[in-house]
Amino acid sequence: MRLGAPVHNGEYGLGIDVGDGTVSAAVCGAVDGGTTGATVLPLGDGRVTTAVDDGGRVALAPVDGTARTRHLVARVGDPVPVYAGDHPVPAAELVAAAVQRVRELAEAREGRPDSWTVLTVPPSWSGHRRAVLARALASSGVPRFSLVSAAVAAVHHHVVAGDLPGESTVAVYDLGAGTLDTAVVGPTPEEPLGHRAPPPAPLPWGGRDVDDAVVAHVVGCLGTPQGEAPGWARALRAACVAAKEALSTATVVRVDVDGSGDGTVRLTREELDEVLAEPTRDSAGMLAAAVAAAGLRLQDLEAVVLAGGGVRVPLVAEVLSGELGRPLVVGADPALTPALGAAALAAEALAVEALPVETFPVERQVAAATPVVAGSLPHAAPAGSDAPGRGPRRDRTRPSAAGETASRPPRRTPRRNSRLGRGVVVAGAAVGLVLLGPAAAGLFDAVVAPAPAGEEATAEDDAGVIARGTATVGGGSGGGTATRGGGTGGGAGSGPVAR
Repeated sequence: MRLGAPVHNGEYGLGIDVGDGTVSAAVCGAVDGGTTGATVLPLGDGRVTTAVDDGGRVALAPVDGTARTRHLVARVGDPVPVYAGDHPVPAAELVAAAVQRVRELAEAREGRPDSWTVLTVPPSWSGHRRAVLARALASSGVPRFSLVSAAVAAVHHHVVAGDLPGESTVAVYDLGAGTLDTAVVGPTPEEPLGHRAPPPAPLPWGGRDVDDAVVAHVVGCLGTPQGEAPGWARALRAACVAAKEALSTATVVRVDVDGSGDGTVRLTREELDEVLAEPTRDSAGMLAAAVAAAGLRLQDLEAVVLAGGGVRVPLVAEVLSGELGRPLVVGADPALTPALGAAALAAEALAVEALPVETFPVERQVAAATPVVAGSLPHAAPAGSDAPGRGPRRDRTRPSAAGETASRPPRRTPRRNSRLGRGVVVAGAAVGLVLLGPAAAGLFDAVVAPAPAGEEATAEDDAGVIARGTATVGGGSGGGTATRGGGTGGGAGSGPVAR
């Protein structure tokens, strides 16, 4: 697409967050060179997750324990495939299929396909894992997409919502179903918001571990084992999950252990806090270590951003506030925060693509008109792979297909309260050379070819199609008696800053 192309009125960006526990999505429109606010895309009657049948077909299923669900994201890049029945399938292909299911739902609701998809990935992922997923997404037919750190997407959402200044330095605490991801996000020499240091590996502790602790406590209160009937264990776990969620607002709940109402266990918030106190303090120590690894003190942080469904447990906020001594920023539904930020980044990509030519300085227009051989473009490192003070990254190259070229155009001049989303995008059905029009490519630092299949890469040598997001323009649970099931509502807004 050329500079000065028509505005993308009616088009929208799609943000998707495929977690090990749930899948969430949001949409954000591109109108008149700007963006609308991101809104949650309903994917079902409540929360949904990925389910894989014996034939390898992927569906979005309710989070109620009835479907055969798989924890796929953690397996991306693993040479050992996931077995669907007798069929070995790479985990990345199954994640890509889940993305396509979300895109289908978005098209049905919005009346047209999304024009840009942004998928979040764990902040600690190396270039190898990103490249494996990028190849799978392109092979599945996703036309234009980028990958962004879930931590950066979460911060971006709060910048857009006005909860944080545009170039804040914050720590991110993302407690998902199976892991805790942490990162330090702030201004870097290359972008307004990025990783200030390579994020640590995730801590294998999450919402499912909290559920396990509640189940063990409730079973211990029963005194004698129960549940000879089929499905009793699943029903008990569902009731315990509902109880945990209810304790986000209530102080006492009753857990219906057999579904009849005759056998109940009283559970208080104090009892839940006692079970979770030690691992929660350990997790706060992990976040503090991530801040120190970025060369920062806790006092240097504007805030701590909370994301993921696990942070609904009140003890999490209490411990983090007490241990770290920084303000906490959390959305109305923190499980949706990364998806909302990703959707806004996708819409910003479309808005920048539609800017008229006069938006850019003349020297930038000249640079945009000069084609560059893709193989000589600077190699894009993962977001935040350079620590502060290391200076500009070296230009590194990777050969690409002969004769193919791409333009490296100008970046948009930021407006007040505006930040550009940058990254490497896969545009088209094949991953190899990515051809972008001048305005579209202005969102990204470089265009590179992915690493050969199976080639490993580290945070220092990411050798693949990497997408790096940064902040861009901005524009509850119930209480009472806990029974089986139970869901949570979602909203696009952000909650107040808790201090």
